[in-house]
Amino acid sequence: PGGVHIFSVNSIGEEAVNSIKCFSDLIFPEDTDEGLMFPESNQKISVPEKTGNEENYFIENGYHIGKTPSRPWCHTLSNRSFGTLLSDKSLGFSWCFNSRQNKLTVWSNDVFTDFGGERLFLKVSDSQFDCICNSSVDFCDSRALYESKCEDIIVKTKIEVPEKGMLKRISVSLHNNSRKTQKIMLCYSVNPLLSADKKDAVFVKSRADENGIFSHNPINRDFSGVMCISSSDGECKYSLEEDCCNAFFEIELLPDENREAVFFMSFAVSEKAAKRLCEIPFREKKPVRIRLKSDNPLLNKFSSALLLHQVYDTRLNARCGFYQCSGAYGFRDQLQDSLAIIDYYPERVKYQILRSCTAQFSQGDVLHWY
Repeated sequence: PGGVHIFSVNSIGEEAVNSIKCFSDLIFPEDTDEGLMFPESNQKISVPEKTGNEENYFIENGYHIGKTPSRPWCHTLSNRSFGTLLSDKSLGFSWCFNSRQNKLTVWSNDVFTDFGGERLFLKVSDSQFDCICNSSVDFCDSRALYESKCEDIIVKTKIEVPEKGMLKRISVSLHNNSRKTQKIMLCYSVNPLLSADKKDAVFVKSRADENGIFSHNPINRDFSGVMCISSSDGECKYSLEEDCCNAFFEIELLPDENREAVFFMSFAVSEKAAKRLCEIPFREKKPVRIRLKSDNPLLNKFSSALLLHQVYDTRLNARCGFYQCSGAYGFRDQLQDSLAIIDYYPERVKYQILRSCTAQFSQGDVLHWY
């Protein structure tokens, strides 16, 4: 029956509490702002200043967003086994193997807040900033580059997914644009999920040590494995909160000094393997590009910057977008998409044809959506 039922958390035990949370339609957060994931989450999050050209236009191999659109403008970076969905003002979420069934972090398609399960925070003096919110950004076929200004600190954040491998790299460049020394804290904060449904997050088990944060979800038996949040820098520290994992640096920036901090997210069958992925040399993607020459310059730029990337990374690898995150193959859909890349990635088209054959019955009919 419905209604309000009061339980003593101490008397029913942690397992029962997690089960109740899993099947609840609404959970009231303890904090006043449920979106905060920073270690000092009782403080207000400020919006950084936008830098660069505040217009939207094509650039070589991509496009620049300087003026915030009315709806989130999203971009996918992926390979066959791993990917991340970004937007113009959010780090979005990441997945491994399947963008629906094995979301590593929480996915959200709220057009107003546009906050997924990953955020990058910077604390300067007594203010805390979401570095990505209100940034200008360059989206390219092999990376995304955000830029913003948090008081006197210029922040450039580069997101990359390698050609192969179940990981991504977040590189943050910091520049002190003032005449005084600045003590700052930079934090990469994620809401781990490792499952399909956001409600399953209550079952995530995480632990932190000097090597990173390791999370797994025991109820996801189809994609059992470990997500690792780590850094190649030994100065990185790690902390756990109730529903998020934080990797952070405490940095002292001298006047006009530049520093770089690097974070990794990886997924593997064990903690040791997940950490090892972050230590392997990062192999950058080398996409093939179309060079169209027509009487329409915008069509030329669009074709050169986006078309192959959208088909290969978004339609075939990710099968995911801001408004839909299915992770599924459409028998007809992906075969039709393959026609667009047949001259550039023939081996990928062959793979898709063979994969489609596995979804066809001897009588000739097929699984239309699998």
